[in-house]
Amino acid sequence: MASTTFDFNIEARPSTRTSEMEGWFQIVICRGDQRKPVTDWQPAPQARDMALHRVLHSTAQIASQQIAQQYH
Repeated sequence: MASTTFDFNIEARPSTRTSEMEGWFQIVICRGDQRKPVTDWQPAPQARDMALHRVLHSTAQIASQQIAQQYH
């Protein structure tokens, strides 16, 4: 039996409201080599920043916190 873990996908997209970038994340369940989304894409509005790496890092922190709270 394959072990089950949770992970997240992250995207940074241009904002539709400003000239900055926004971070988005989606929680996925991992069983072996298979990944299946368990949430819709969720915004991380406090991640707005022109620097792409800061957007992605901040969004990853938010996704990790959500996994810890909801799935463990």
